[in-house]
Amino acid sequence: MAYVFGIEGVPIFEMLFLLSILLLAGLVFIFLELKKLNALFGREKSDLTRFEADLVRFKQ
Repeated sequence: MAYVFGIEGVPIFEMLFLLSILLLAGLVFIFLELKKLNALFGREKSDLTRFEADLVRFKQ
């Protein structure tokens, strides 16, 4: 019954499957980029704390 519905001969379940695969790939890509961004924030935070410590040391 599901093969009756679709667009230009492509079954609806096949379209939904491909759409879900593309969505999953997009989510994986986004999570990987967020992981990289979080690592970058960690590096920047350590650089900032080191810079602030240097400022305090140079003021004395």
